[in-house]
Amino acid sequence: MSDDDEDNDCPICMETMEPLTFRGTERNRIVCCGKFICPTCALKMNDHQLDAMEKSRLDPSPQTLKYMEQSLACPLCRTEVPSTAEGSFQLTLENADKGRAWAQYNLGNKYESGRGAPGGVNMKKARFWFEKAARQGNSWAMDAFGARLETDLKDIIGAKEWYEKSVRADNYPKALVHLGHLLHDGKAGIPKDPKEAFRLFQLAADQGYDVGLEWVGLCYEMGPDGGGVPTRDMEKSLYFRLKAAEQGNTTAMHNVGTTLLTIASEKYNSIEIAGKSPIPQVLFWFRKAAALGDKDSQNMVTQIERNLSSQCATCKLETSKGGKKLNRCVRCKAVYYCGADCQKKHWAAGHKIDCFSGPK
Repeated sequence: MSDDDEDNDCPICMETMEPLTFRGTERNRIVCCGKFICPTCALKMNDHQLDAMEKSRLDPSPQTLKYMEQSLACPLCRTEVPSTAEGSFQLTLENADKGRAWAQYNLGNKYESGRGAPGGVNMKKARFWFEKAARQGNSWAMDAFGARLETDLKDIIGAKEWYEKSVRADNYPKALVHLGHLLHDGKAGIPKDPKEAFRLFQLAADQGYDVGLEWVGLCYEMGPDGGGVPTRDMEKSLYFRLKAAEQGNTTAMHNVGTTLLTIASEKYNSIEIAGKSPIPQVLFWFRKAAALGDKDSQNMVTQIERNLSSQCATCKLETSKGGKKLNRCVRCKAVYYCGADCQKKHWAAGHKIDCFSGPK
């Protein structure tokens, strides 16, 4: 992030904190004084405050109210820690007005999301505060300001310059992906450079950034012409997309499903060969993405389940003709059978390999 030189030891428990990454979960910043504390101390502080508020609700005596007042105070600067989004916004604004880059960046995020901000989302103010922090050397803000330039003002060249500054500052993975995207698509007169784009995506993926992982997967699917990789490799595409999907990336979840179908079709010219069928795993990932609101995955789930539930996976007896109610595999909840004999045959034929209920 590079805007504040922070001590690596938690000022409360004095334990060494994990290095801060793009995820921002390794340390918790207290909004009043801006100090980082470890997640364990942050959780304890929050639990302590909740406990104090509950006790004061049950027993509003002067002693209990004083205990609550003390519990709500920051253990470092003794300022009352806000318990609402609006209170957090106000303290962040005060720190931003004092010129603190971390607060300016956080204030930009609050205006971008609308959380606690008077009047809700305000992209113009978000852009203003991101720029303030970016010009102080905050690499996260450099990327965020670039994204606002690209999205709000369609200033692709200006955005590219700020993405590059963020990358030079500390290889911030979000900036790596934003810059890679510009080079991949060749926007606004920027020459297409798939190889350099792939290199940037790979750097982001190396840091575990889910969007970078998904882009690397896409590049391997596209191959040399559009992806900037030596050869098209669907197995590598699947590998990187699975890593992104396991982090909760819905786009990657959907693409894991489509990649599995492509691999099976290209290898075996079929997706239904027992022991080599990707269907249970495909359906698992489509269902996960569908549950998170991905429309394409919702459509795929509906289509696949309609096809699978229409006939026995072993004897291909159709429900409309056999008059039987088919039973679904209780583990993968994908394939259907007309009876126990067909289920046993299918299991022995290879469904025991295909059956999938989630990553181990």
